[in-house]
Amino acid sequence: MSEANAMNEITEALGLVFLSGDAAPADGVFQLVGDDPNATDRADFGRVFRFKQGETLPNHPDTDAAAEWRFVRLTAGWREMQVLT
Repeated sequence: MSEANAMNEITEALGLVFLSGDAAPADGVFQLVGDDPNATDRADFGRVFRFKQGETLPNHPDTDAAAEWRFVRLTAGWREMQVLT
């Protein structure tokens, strides 16, 4: 698989919700869904955690119950940054 195809697959996963026990699709930041009782349609301040690609997403850190995790951000450095001069 080319690097461009791999990047497309990963970016398509952004915003998707994964369950406890699923493997993280890429290195990145995942938000604990439903963690903030004051969430609105436009803002959710649930805690975020970093996981590496293939790492198993855990149960809820406080209750050990099954949890949902939203993939919200790729880890910086996944692709090279180019500086325009």
